[in-house]
Amino acid sequence: SMGVPVRRFAAVAAFLALSLFSLVEGKDRRVSIFTRGANPGEIFIAKTLLDSAGVPYVTTDLPEEAMNGSMVFMASRWRGTETTSLELDLWSQYVASGGLLVVQRPESNIFFPLIGVSSSSGSNLRYTLNWVDRPGDGDIAFLDDPLEKTLSLGDVAPKETIGTVGYTVTDAEPLALFEDGSAAVLRKRWGDGWVYTLGVSMREYLLLALLNKDYEAQRTSSNGFEPAGDVFVLFLRTLYAKATPYAVWKGSSPFGTRGVLMLTFDVDAQTAFDQMEGFAELLKNNGMRGTFNVTTSYERDTKEGLGYGGFYAVADNIVKLRKLTQLNQRIGSHSVGHFLDFDAETTFPMGTTGNTRENYHPHAEGTTTVGGTVIGELEVSKNLLEKDLMVPVKTFRSGHLSFNDYQAQAMELLGYKFDTSHSANELLTNFPFFLQENNKSDGRVTTVLEIPMTMSDVFKDDPIDDVNYTEKERLWMDITERNARNGASTVLLIHPNRDYKLEALKMIVEGGLPEGVKVLDMESFGEWWLRRQALSFDTELQGGSLVIKLAESSFPLAADFSLKVKDGVGLSGVSLQRADGSLLPSVVTPRDNGEWEVSTGLLWNVARYVERSWSIRRDLCRLEVTGYPASPFTVEVVRKSGATDEETIFKPTADSGGKLTLQHYLTKGIVYRYGLRIKDAAGTVVYETEYREI
Repeated sequence: SMGVPVRRFAAVAAFLALSLFSLVEGKDRRVSIFTRGANPGEIFIAKTLLDSAGVPYVTTDLPEEAMNGSMVFMASRWRGTETTSLELDLWSQYVASGGLLVVQRPESNIFFPLIGVSSSSGSNLRYTLNWVDRPGDGDIAFLDDPLEKTLSLGDVAPKETIGTVGYTVTDAEPLALFEDGSAAVLRKRWGDGWVYTLGVSMREYLLLALLNKDYEAQRTSSNGFEPAGDVFVLFLRTLYAKATPYAVWKGSSPFGTRGVLMLTFDVDAQTAFDQMEGFAELLKNNGMRGTFNVTTSYERDTKEGLGYGGFYAVADNIVKLRKLTQLNQRIGSHSVGHFLDFDAETTFPMGTTGNTRENYHPHAEGTTTVGGTVIGELEVSKNLLEKDLMVPVKTFRSGHLSFNDYQAQAMELLGYKFDTSHSANELLTNFPFFLQENNKSDGRVTTVLEIPMTMSDVFKDDPIDDVNYTEKERLWMDITERNARNGASTVLLIHPNRDYKLEALKMIVEGGLPEGVKVLDMESFGEWWLRRQALSFDTELQGGSLVIKLAESSFPLAADFSLKVKDGVGLSGVSLQRADGSLLPSVVTPRDNGEWEVSTGLLWNVARYVERSWSIRRDLCRLEVTGYPASPFTVEVVRKSGATDEETIFKPTADSGGKLTLQHYLTKGIVYRYGLRIKDAAGTVVYETEYREI
């Protein structure tokens, strides 16, 4: 029956007629994701793209609610069978009154006048999307790399690829073309607003890539710059900023940085156990931390005749691992057996909990593993590392980057938070995202954050060696720089088993990093990203000033969180507030591109000194904080220890210059983790720093 929809649209028409002025002047400063008719996968990828972009958004299946937003992003294909002429008139009015509308793959001719085309043509045989060279065009000015200006949609002909719709334009402007000359991305001015049409479906193109079930659109599997998905992240953010004066979005790396490089090390052979300490010492001496993902193979296996494994049963190797924690490095799991067929669900089913070193004995029979389960690999390795090293294990990378469809829910069940088993190149994105249950497009969204691996020391055609390692280091840093231009993170995987790899790492940490790129271990960045994800805000212009109000669900904030304000130089000021209007300590820093960056301004340092008194060695910890917030805010120093994060609280006070200093002695052999909590007058934690190990 059409009765209910017609009544709904009639109500919307009345709403628009009565509130046209509010549509023009008072649109909500957020993106509306319009979800009517969308399946779970379409909604997931729309939210994931905007999460990566950091822009505020709401979801709704009601047109009248969606039209409150300064920008509307339709999550599903815009279908003529689901759109009445009355509703189409309402969308036209929304755009004419200053709204910005982004639609995907409309094919019905009822949309043609609004989107500015005369015809459309569907095809599964288009392979590239080529952005038009339009110097000075603000919509695509961010496209500054050849691999951003031409995107691959799938493997070459005659194989089929994703379904696309190409357009013949009338009064629309093509921003990108398919190789057959039809328009792939176009814009149309309509009244005071804009309509943008995408001839590709974000679900078919980018969600399938996140599931690694696409049409092989990646141009390299590793050690390359592959920004295809990130281009649409930046494009949507650009459109949001166009639709919203003084737009605000979340920075994608900690305050004051352009990007993050995560250094990860896979310890999966005896040679790695023998040489990993040198890599850890180099990082420690340069004030950096990496993540060492350890394979806990405690039984020697035939492994196709190679006699693989058994190194975790060597007592001296556990001593070497403990040295890593003493050198302030993170520990992650790299499975029990590093099995090549871990991605085969028939060989590695989900399994059940209760696995131990004593009862879990997977082994190779020829080229097939017998007796393995996903939970077994994850549970036993995590428990062994936590028991033997007394540190929490939150990160997992599978052997050979073999991803099992049960992996996400198994990790969630066992308390893991971060996975890095996928190649960023193959996923077409360098931004983190949440994994879906059973690795399906309609699967439940889990709490496990995928931080994909970008590059590694594995070069199939030209292996790294003691001659070309400098060339490989330059390639790694070039990729890192190109990601940093997009605010994207980069993950480097090194097997710490050769001296020339140590030399390559030395080149990176002692001057090779691109400007503004910060080295973080995976857990620290992952925790920072999770807090970024929880950050929810609204903005309001009050005269010449901008008010940013943070939802209560945002707290505690990361102390080095980052909010970017478009064209901030045009404002008289920015105020950071809680939802109830109370002010929060903040600092505003102008950037060269005219943006303002907002954060707390809180900086802190923790150092360890060794004092000798007679023949007894004592470790002295000294912690300093600058940018100490004024009353009524207070700072607590939190010390955590052990795998269970047992807490000790210190409550120092700052000196008259707003500087806090704390020092005390440590117990030898225990790994401590220090962080700060900033509380308001009511005792509520408003900021919390990352925890740094000593």
